[in-house]
Amino acid sequence: MKYFLILLSVTLLLMTCQTRKTDDQQLIDKSQILLSDTSVIAILPYDTSRHWIFSDCEQSSISAKEMDEIEVILKQFVDDYNINKETQINLTRYKRQYIAVTNRNDQKEVWINFFCNQGSRNWKEELVIVKDGGNCYFNLKVNLATRTFYDLIVNGEA
Repeated sequence: MKYFLILLSVTLLLMTCQTRKTDDQQLIDKSQILLSDTSVIAILPYDTSRHWIFSDCEQSSISAKEMDEIEVILKQFVDDYNINKETQINLTRYKRQYIAVTNRNDQKEVWINFFCNQGSRNWKEELVIVKDGGNCYFNLKVNLATRTFYDLIVNGEA
């Protein structure tokens, strides 16, 4: 009986340790939840022939943490943009294309292309560029090092 109680105690102790490890793992997983909806985001490679997007830079990648940082910066952009605007921007209505680079100052920047309608294009692989279209199409750049946005371009109306 004594051995049985010892074996039972050790088993319960091991089960408790395993449960705690699982709880700790769940905390780690919860801390890495993306703020952004990646089903509406495509990350495209940097093409040097599109020098109008970026020049004098190198292609980079975007981590999950950086995706969350971009969301925070975009929220600030929307808050700033929507002040005193008749037509408000609601980011949930847009799909997005990201092109990430490292600039000559070794800062990561991301060009973000927003659009409501991609037409017949495979938007996850092909850049969506249209003429006109109004605020259904706009783009801007985000500098992750300075946590700023700039070069906002909203398409005009035909």
